[in-house]
Amino acid sequence: DLIRILRDEIFVPGGPLSPLAQGDPMALMQSDQARIRIINNTYTAGLEERTASFLTAQGMQVVEYGSPTGASSTTKIILYSSKLYALRYLVEMFGAGSQQIIIQLDPASTVDIEIRIGEDWVGRVPAGY
Repeated sequence: DLIRILRDEIFVPGGPLSPLAQGDPMALMQSDQARIRIINNTYTAGLEERTASFLTAQGMQVVEYGSPTGASSTTKIILYSSKLYALRYLVEMFGAGSQQIIIQLDPASTVDIEIRIGEDWVGRVPAGY
């Protein structure tokens, strides 16, 4: 919720627009309606589709797949807009540390969040996806 306050202070003159959100992290994530792009930066073929199926089953909107940007050992999450509940949910799911989160605000982006899957995610996609 501190992130929400900070976001409102940065983007909204006069401070927070709404009270601090309470409730289920999944419901808050779904309320963000974030558009997600997934990029597979691993040597595991099809991992982006399996991850997309898993995220879609949880209520996320995977709208794009991107071209690999080079093999990576760690997953990175790039935030292009203010979809902070979705970001928080993904950070917890992927176990991402602060070095793996990139805030790159871009109002022209076709997605709100980009996930660059790294080798650390291989084998962690739940069975059935």
